[in-house]
Amino acid sequence: AVGLPRYGVFLWDKMRNSTGAVHFYKAALRADPNFHPASADLACLLHRAMFEYDEAESMYEDVLSRVPGHVQTLCNCAWLNYHKHHRGGKAESFLETALQFEPSNPDALHMLARIISEESRRFDDAEELYNKALRLHPRHVDTLWSYGSFLMDYRDDVKGAETMYARALEIDAIQVSRDVIDHDELDGGEQSQ
Repeated sequence: AVGLPRYGVFLWDKMRNSTGAVHFYKAALRADPNFHPASADLACLLHRAMFEYDEAESMYEDVLSRVPGHVQTLCNCAWLNYHKHHRGGKAESFLETALQFEPSNPDALHMLARIISEESRRFDDAEELYNKALRLHPRHVDTLWSYGSFLMDYRDDVKGAETMYARALEIDAIQVSRDVIDHDELDGGEQSQ
């Protein structure tokens, strides 16, 4: 059953075939309903690519009932609660739990910073979290984008925001280049147009 979700990852990450990926994740879960990595990945795919929020939320809850410290699932639950359901307090709670299990997780740090700046207007606390995240993970693109927005929106720091955005674009361009190269290799070495 381990190979089925791996192929699901390949289909989604490299081929952007969400329907095929869902099929292989579900096949893996039919083979082993307790294989929580497949459940967590499928929930994320349903949530972020298929917009099946209710099914994703149910799957996230199931994963967390079996593995309460599954940090990525905690972060995904926070994202879903904040962006879809507009429940900032619940999202904040998920992220604080994630940071108890993994204090240096860049996703939890930057997401919590964003939420406490937007919801609680705790700008100094948010900036501390952004700085901690970037100290630990200076090339984390999502943190750079989020911190750039924070600097622009709450600190009126255009130069600082521009610096964060430029760093994110530089790193993102490198990643996009790698993805294009990886995709070209899958196509038999043909050049992208």
